Amino acid sequence: MDRDAAISDLRKLLDSYLPDRPIKYGFRFIDALPEPLLLGKRLDPLPFTGLVIGVSEKAIFITSGMHQFEIVDRAQVTMTPPIGDYVEVAPYSRRNFDGTFVRILKLGEAMAIAETLPASKILSYDGNIELPIQAKHSDDLAGLILQLEMLPAPDGFRSIAHLLVDAGASDFELNDPDEHSKYRSSPSISFSVKTNKYHGRVQITYDRGRDYYIFELYNDGQIVEQITDVCWEDLADILADKVDDGEWRQIKITPIKLPVRCESPSMCDRPYICG
Repeated sequence: MDRDAAISDLRKLLDSYLPDRPIKYGFRFIDALPEPLLLGKRLDPLPFTGLVIGVSEKAIFITSGMHQFEIVDRAQVTMTPPIGDYVEVAPYSRRNFDGTFVRILKLGEAMAIAETLPASKILSYDGNIELPIQAKHSDDLAGLILQLEMLPAPDGFRSIAHLLVDAGASDFELNDPDEHSKYRSSPSISFSVKTNKYHGRVQITYDRGRDYYIFELYNDGQIVEQITDVCWEDLADILADKVDDGEWRQIKITPIKLPVRCESPSMCDRPYICG
């Protein structure tokens, strides 16, 4: 989306939509990924509702408050609503494996965190999540689990664990040899995924002798692809290439019924709906 062109389009819309344009009004861009706010960190956006006031070739313009406007990237939306529709917009937000949001913070809350916590705390407040597996495991397997939970995905916003959530990862299984069998069996983690790119099992095995990983895809118990000598730095790229279909980037737009019109629009806090 050409942001300069979108801002120009918004200003033209406001000339007709708000003839007595206020001195101050706010707008933000709703893209596939939220913009960095604090020390380069991105905060997961809240879903919002609003009235569609304009549609261009590249953007949808929605008013979500008295003097607040949202510029939504049309290339990422699930549908393009007509002008005049009241809609709910749900940008991508990272989730835990149980489906709950990692965190939901408004900008004011985020700034409060920035003011009250030391920088080290802010940097650690990055929304990382844990895999849904048992807590105790060997050092070799613990290293692999930590990498899956902490390493960034190629998009730079999610971790590998978030990538797995978006790929529908489930049915996690661990092979964690004890001290007596660790030289006869290799530690590994496997799980099922279901995306438009791949539907089946994924297994990542630590090759202790070579200090590399083995990445394998299975379908109905049969191996369909194997990649050997995988460095830890390549885990995210391989997983994204093999299982990530990009559907998580979509901005979900859902039409909803307009609120009942007010009898006294001049007293309403939402004249953009009732007036």
